[in-house]
Amino acid sequence: MDIYDSDLEKIATIDVSKRLGYPARVTETMITNDMMCSWLNNLPVQNVVGGMYLLLNTVNSNNPISFNSQIGKYITRSKELADHPVVGVTWFGAALFCYSAGGRLLTEPEWQTIASNEENFLSEYPFEGPPNANVANYGNLQGGTTPVKMFPPNRCGLYDMAGNVREWTSSKYVPEKNTKNVVGNMHALVKGGAWDKTSAHLKIGTRAGKFERIGTSGIGFRLLVL
Repeated sequence: MDIYDSDLEKIATIDVSKRLGYPARVTETMITNDMMCSWLNNLPVQNVVGGMYLLLNTVNSNNPISFNSQIGKYITRSKELADHPVVGVTWFGAALFCYSAGGRLLTEPEWQTIASNEENFLSEYPFEGPPNANVANYGNLQGGTTPVKMFPPNRCGLYDMAGNVREWTSSKYVPEKNTKNVVGNMHALVKGGAWDKTSAHLKIGTRAGKFERIGTSGIGFRLLVL
């Protein structure tokens, strides 16, 4: 926890114990670019080894975080992106961030439970009514990511449970047609829809998988602390 203790207090969390049935808090927003830069700059592990990124994709120039060799630190390419959700992070990067902060990634059941707008059953969406431009960032309506508190939170007080960017979970993804266990499966489950995905991805029950090694422009994460 020493890696991130100095900045962990700055991350607002919401008590979701009642929903989950055990003591737990989750970050009210996804981890932002600013939070990720602070963490990387205090991390005693190299992100790039042998020309390959491990935790954060700094190869794609479209991703908001880059390494400034002149000052030897990770920075956001634009100050306006500081409070946008981090993207380009691999599953391993997200998991290590959570571990170093004394927590972990959410499982799929946990994510669905706190995403729902109903306490006793899963609602179709994390917001009231059908999808529209006032409740979530999706369908390329915004042309990219948006600040993490731009849209209203759900009833748990959590922002961007639908849209903006999808979220890594700790659950493995196995296609529904594949009923056998996949040996060496390297695909993790992502949830929540994204700025460049259709409204169908905003549904709480929608499932998708992504290769854990890849950091893309549409996947971020949030932290669960028990």
